[in-house]
Amino acid sequence: MDVNQKLDQFLKLSQKIKSQELPAFTPQQKQAAITMADMEKCLYDLISEGMPLKIIYASLFWFWLSLEAPMRGVSEYDTDHHALPLDEAIDKMIFVIQSTVDSLPDPELTPELQQFGKMISVFKSSLPNSLLNYNAPHHETVRYTTRVNTHIHTVTSNLLKQSIHPEILSNVLFARWLRVATFHNLIPEAYYQKMEFYFSEIIDAARKCVPSLFQR
Repeated sequence: MDVNQKLDQFLKLSQKIKSQELPAFTPQQKQAAITMADMEKCLYDLISEGMPLKIIYASLFWFWLSLEAPMRGVSEYDTDHHALPLDEAIDKMIFVIQSTVDSLPDPELTPELQQFGKMISVFKSSLPNSLLNYNAPHHETVRYTTRVNTHIHTVTSNLLKQSIHPEILSNVLFARWLRVATFHNLIPEAYYQKMEFYFSEIIDAARKCVPSLFQR
């Protein structure tokens, strides 16, 4: 089974779980559903094209932080002159996320989610090394990064043009970054399910951390 077939299998499993959730009723829920669908397709397309997870992971974080910073009172000057290097910012954010998650009790997951988690763990363990272990010449890194950034920028810009609320888009970007992080960093699926369960607590802690990422 090649990577595209594995991705198709993953999406079908994910959609099966989502189909059991309550439908979107409020305008905010409908905007979130549209945004999530568009971002998932964006990531599916990028991975199908062979774009390295490491670059997708970094790009999602950068777009999230760029959107989130002004909403958390970070000035344009600080954004341009005082931002931490991206790797340092990501490491600092991961520490905040882990500290938050580890301070919370393990949730009780439904049997369906437990089974889904086991299946995703098997899926992740079967992904090719070429997707997980990225090591390419500089010129290829530049080409891949340009492709990934352009595609994500196009999707996010189109969503904003549709009057999607920036905070909803920010939430989705952060959520998709967390999901890609579980693949890129080989985070156990049970831990991701805990992050997903406590998403509100995690995103609150992340937002409080944002200004500190622009204090170099």
